[in-house]
Amino acid sequence: MGHRIAVLNQGRLQQLGTPMELYRHPANLFVAQFIGSPPMNLLPVTVVGPDQLALADQRLTVAPESAARLGALRGQPLTAGLRPEHLRLVASPSQALAARVCHLEALGNEQVITCRLGAGDHLVVVRVPPEQTVHLDQEVHLQVDPLGWCLFDGDGVAI
Repeated sequence: MGHRIAVLNQGRLQQLGTPMELYRHPANLFVAQFIGSPPMNLLPVTVVGPDQLALADQRLTVAPESAARLGALRGQPLTAGLRPEHLRLVASPSQALAARVCHLEALGNEQVITCRLGAGDHLVVVRVPPEQTVHLDQEVHLQVDPLGWCLFDGDGVAI
């Protein structure tokens, strides 16, 4: 793989950077979904405070680095992106998203599970260790890494 990648969409340059720059900081929704396998989870959220997003009726915290950019966006709908590794299964439902496992894929070094969120009924993909026991139709709780958010405005451009 090259040291730098140019992502094109219909002949137009979307982003130029190293593979990790494109993966961690996509310039827009096209790059966010194009780079990475499985692709980034995208969720409709609303800014409800300087460090808070709302997904349906669930409030989620963002890291202070992201909070600085959200101050002027209170009440605005955004698209929030989370890579599968930025969600993890936790035992306690406190500060976690309730979800139900609807697909399992064992890949040897990891499992990729698809869950349907209770908040908003959206599907998300989560990477879990191969030794973690998970069953189809199991209710689980997902904790979001506050540093994992990628936020996009109504035009799909990264904030």
